[in-house]
Amino acid sequence: YSAPVANFGVLPTLLVEDFESGALPTGWQILDEDGDTYFWEFDNSGTFTAHGGTGVAASASWDGAPLTPDNWLIAPAVDLSNTTPDYNLRYYVLGQDPAWEQEHYGVYVSTTGTAPGDFSLVFEETLPAGHTAYLERNIDLAAYKGNSTVYVAFRHFNCTDWYYLNLDDVSISTTVQPTQVSIYEGESVDFIDLSTNNPTMWAWDNPGGTPLASYTQNPTVEYYVAGYYDVTLTAANAAGSDDELKTNYVEVLGRAPIADFYGTGNLKDLYLRPFIPVGGTVDYTDYSIQVPTAWSWSFPGGTPSTYSGQTPPSITYNSPGLYSPSLTATNAHGSDAVTGTDFVVVGGTDTCTNMIFSDGLAVYGFTNGLIPGHGDDGSGNYLLEYAEFYSNSYPGKISGIEFGCYSAQGTGKTVTWYIAEDGGGQPGTILWDSIIPITTFTEAAWNFITIPDSVAVTGNFFIGYQLNYDAGHDYNTHQFCTYMTAFRSESVASTGYFMFGPSSPGTWYTFEAGFGDAASVLLHPEFTYDQSGPIITATATPGCGSGDVTITSNETANQTFYLVTGLGAPVANWTGNTNTHTFTGLSDGDYKGYTDNGGTISGFSNIVTLTNDPTTVGGTLTPTNTEICFGENTGVITLSGETGTVNKWQKRVDGGAWTDIVSTASTYSEIPSSAGYWEYRAEVQSGACPAAFSSIVGITVHPTTVPGTVSSAVTEVCLGDPTGLLTLTGYTGSVVRWQKSNNGGVSWTDIANTADTYSETPASAGTWLYRAVVQSGTCSEDFSASHSVTVYPVSVGGTLSGTFTQICVGDPTGTMTLTGYTGTINKWQVSTDGGSTWTDIANTTATYSETPVGAGTYDYRVEVQSGSCPPSYSNNYNIVVNPTSVGGTVTGTNTEICLGDVTGTMTLSGYVGNIVKWQRSNDGGTTWTDIANTTTTHSETPGVAGTWDYRAVIQSGVCPAVNSTSFSITVYPASVGGTVSGPSTEICLGDPTGTMTLAGHTGTVLRWQVSTDGGTIWTDIANTTTTHSETPAAAGTYMYRAEVQSGTCGAAFSAAHTITVYPVTVPGAVTAAATEICL
Repeated sequence: YSAPVANFGVLPTLLVEDFESGALPTGWQILDEDGDTYFWEFDNSGTFTAHGGTGVAASASWDGAPLTPDNWLIAPAVDLSNTTPDYNLRYYVLGQDPAWEQEHYGVYVSTTGTAPGDFSLVFEETLPAGHTAYLERNIDLAAYKGNSTVYVAFRHFNCTDWYYLNLDDVSISTTVQPTQVSIYEGESVDFIDLSTNNPTMWAWDNPGGTPLASYTQNPTVEYYVAGYYDVTLTAANAAGSDDELKTNYVEVLGRAPIADFYGTGNLKDLYLRPFIPVGGTVDYTDYSIQVPTAWSWSFPGGTPSTYSGQTPPSITYNSPGLYSPSLTATNAHGSDAVTGTDFVVVGGTDTCTNMIFSDGLAVYGFTNGLIPGHGDDGSGNYLLEYAEFYSNSYPGKISGIEFGCYSAQGTGKTVTWYIAEDGGGQPGTILWDSIIPITTFTEAAWNFITIPDSVAVTGNFFIGYQLNYDAGHDYNTHQFCTYMTAFRSESVASTGYFMFGPSSPGTWYTFEAGFGDAASVLLHPEFTYDQSGPIITATATPGCGSGDVTITSNETANQTFYLVTGLGAPVANWTGNTNTHTFTGLSDGDYKGYTDNGGTISGFSNIVTLTNDPTTVGGTLTPTNTEICFGENTGVITLSGETGTVNKWQKRVDGGAWTDIVSTASTYSEIPSSAGYWEYRAEVQSGACPAAFSSIVGITVHPTTVPGTVSSAVTEVCLGDPTGLLTLTGYTGSVVRWQKSNNGGVSWTDIANTADTYSETPASAGTWLYRAVVQSGTCSEDFSASHSVTVYPVSVGGTLSGTFTQICVGDPTGTMTLTGYTGTINKWQVSTDGGSTWTDIANTTATYSETPVGAGTYDYRVEVQSGSCPPSYSNNYNIVVNPTSVGGTVTGTNTEICLGDVTGTMTLSGYVGNIVKWQRSNDGGTTWTDIANTTTTHSETPGVAGTWDYRAVIQSGVCPAVNSTSFSITVYPASVGGTVSGPSTEICLGDPTGTMTLAGHTGTVLRWQVSTDGGTIWTDIANTTTTHSETPAAAGTYMYRAEVQSGTCGAAFSAAHTITVYPVTVPGAVTAAATEICL
């Protein structure tokens, strides 16, 4: 367990876009692929809900009617060629309307171009139902590492009839940490802890930031003042702590603010402008961004009329009319001004609304029917009435109602419209009502209900309508529904109300109480403030030296018009039967007026400021230059001492006619179109005063320097040779010097030479550029076109080496490599005759390999040439190519011998290579025994009988060894005659001998023999089997034997078997003298 090693960083980004400009960001592209003319929109007015700030990109799927968007928003290319870090796309999405939020979109990536067909889908989703806050999405872009051009696109598609898809705060980040973080004033830095060894506590010191210190692992710190700021992290755990200080880690850049404001009054009109009575007030709120530090307000017609500070007091307007307040926001880096033209409406008649900037139109479905319209929840409860509450503090009259009608169906059916007092959070006493047939209204349009006798109100009021139901109400044929705002996520109280219950009167609810979100019903009263007495207005018309103020009354009568200063001091009066009078010849100042009509004194008009135009003074022009070169800018010509504004500038050349220049600035510059003497002047006019010309300035425009071209017939030389003559031609001016460069023109070395030719011997190899420096008069020096001379180093053949010095024919040489050479390889060469003749090989690389076509000794070399230098050869590399090993044939004298005999001489012939050894085998070639013999003959006496195979092993050089054919010799064992035995040794003549059997013999039975003379003479018996039987033809002593021979060995006789053959018994005859005798 170890103490942490503190470290920190940020989430570094390659692309950041917050859409705060309210316009298509630089480098981004939009495509309308469905062709409905709806694109991605960019707004920073606050109309759309933004993730941060007020800017957002948005794409519509509904705009008064369903749309089927296929809108593409394509970000600028980012470089992901570094394959080390990770890359992440982060963005935030939102369905603008929480009740119509399920927009569908996809994210695509391309590495080739920005046409839709170039992109591949990487992510898509339908936004979830019920979400009310921005959803953060992160996409890993690791698959696109190594690509220097990567485009990301957002496609809104595959959906319809929702509202808007909002996209904000898009960034592509990488894990490569910056050495310094740059932000603008008012922005924040998201620090991330990168400490190792598992810290459990963190202490951050953020001088200049907000907060100054923080104790979370990954804090967010805001910076409001430009400068450089240190950041320190202390990371700790139970084993100890460690500090990491990064000096000037945060660079905060300044930029001018963007001014913006809004104002609220008693009511607001359809343009969301404050609508107040005469004497009413407007409260202004600063919405400027980019850290303003000072605010200057101007409130023409208001009291007070100016204010310095962020939050002005309530501004009172005492005269009817339209007023244009302005705000200038300033910080150390500049200022910005914004004017709300005709922003404040004072008195008179206007149509009012409770909508806010971010509202969209909506209609919602109920179980049966629509909201806000006829509808019930299916359990016997009905939506009975709708009303819109208006907060009002002044008396006035309502002369009509404007509303957006979504559905108006039901012939003969009616809806009751009314105006009611505030009954304490619900409509109270009815001031006016009218039953109007539903079918008189136009669907999907704005409708206006005229109230013939305007309805007077003195305070808060409701505009509403009551829905009339039938028994068994059919919502398909009887339906009335107005538009409302989409349910709001902003913290703006609901002004829309509805009555709900089984029958009227039901219970009143705000939309927020009944449905969970605030909204307004779009019921807009036409409202007129009460005004007593004549209404007087003043307007100022400035003139040259003096001007006019016109006082106008809303009454025409014989009355006196009084003009006074802004502080009330009398100026003039006039009486006449009219409603207006203009007082002339007035000096600068504030004026107001009033009337006296038969003793009825009106109130004062609004105050106007008259600023007259002073007499025009043309002023004086001051040039930056009095002489320039043709093609150069004149420099800024500055007008000073003028009175009035510049109408235009004029110019002429060489005393010719004056030509108008469209420019109203107090400075001017241009590039004159030709050489000559040019004169310039400005025409100035102060308001309505006559115009006057400024003084004239003259500028001499000299013809421009023409540097010419350096050329030579020589473009390549070998080191040590001269460049040849370099010549400058086609130039205008004088040669100031020559220059040369051997680093591609990055830096140049001066050559002290003012002639138009030059030559030298370069000191080193390389590409040398030569140019001349020419100057024409006071014009700038210019450089001629350069001439390039390539100086090649001396050719060096280098060293040739290889893998093998011997190979077998048919094998490749292996890779031969040339190193240490200088120049370009022209070719390789090969020789098979020891270098007497060489054959070119078409190869210009530094390596070569081939398979030689035949055996022999091959020499290889490389010809190298450095530019135009003479070529040089490498060393020779020698490879011996051995012929393929041929085993040849073994032949012999004998193929059969008797055991103990010599094999006879066996001879090897027809082989290629060297005899490595002989081998023998007596198991049919399964195993072989080496014989140490490298000659072409072999002979031996086999030690045992059997079949002996003999062969030789041959190898040619490094070629694989091969075997000769084998020669086979059969070695027979010595012949053994064996023994003949039989069942009988004596038989009777005519009987068979019985089967005599030969046993214990070695070899093959050649024949049997018989002898009847005791073995002196033997008679052959044609029998080669091991048994014999016969019937002797005569009596006597018979001897039987077998003759046996083993292979080519000498024959041997078996031991004989003797049988005695007896003659057949003959009984003979018995004779006697008597044939009879006496007992």
